[in-house]
Amino acid sequence: MRIIPPILLCILVGLMVGADMLLPLIRFDPPGLFWGGAAVVVLGVCIAGPAMLRFRRARTNFHTFKEPGVLVTDGPYAISRNPMYVGMVLAGLGAALITATLAGVILAAVYALVVRYWYIAYEERAMRRQFGERYDAYCRKVGRWLGRRRGVR
Repeated sequence: MRIIPPILLCILVGLMVGADMLLPLIRFDPPGLFWGGAAVVVLGVCIAGPAMLRFRRARTNFHTFKEPGVLVTDGPYAISRNPMYVGMVLAGLGAALITATLAGVILAAVYALVVRYWYIAYEERAMRRQFGERYDAYCRKVGRWLGRRRGVR
């Protein structure tokens, strides 16, 4: 069974809350950390949401393990090849800051690594199979996480 990224994020946030309640290990709770974490969660949602809507408008699949239908390169995808993942990773980091525990930070880091080395790697292979040189050209212009590539106009 393949767990899709938003479900895995929900599982990890649940584990963060559980670790916070049952096994906080190391807590750090400077003033404002809760609200800073909440702001990072909101930022993540504000990045992932429009990216998902752009996929819906293009009538393409956004399920990780299904074949890609359309190569979307505009909107949020003009500055990140993976804005939904950027948003979800930020939301996970924000949740970790809200819990203010080392366990939360470790779980957020694990989520980011799983996103990069499992989900994104899988999708990049599928995109190359489906779109070939068009996808490679897009990769040369737009970064995996954020930003345009240097030297590209």
